[in-house]
Amino acid sequence: MFLLEVLYAQWIVLGLGGGLIFMLAILLFYTAGWRPRMKERESYHLPLDSLAAWRRWGRLTFPWILVVTLVGIALWSILYPLFYSIVPPNW
Repeated sequence: MFLLEVLYAQWIVLGLGGGLIFMLAILLFYTAGWRPRMKERESYHLPLDSLAAWRRWGRLTFPWILVVTLVGIALWSILYPLFYSIVPPNW
């Protein structure tokens, strides 16, 4: 039964898989594009023992819209099942 339902909606599975691969590629190309170049890398030094250095690295690496999107997805993935476990749909 599960296999039959997956075959009926295989475009959804392909779309989700393609979107996941596309987002991974964008993330990898984005971080590689903003990596410091060799001349900048010599003078660019972050002390790894400082929490402020990690916060600075996070602000420099990730744009705010990506952070807001990821936090929103994480909240939705937690709250959506909790809501439907309290108030189940009437099918």
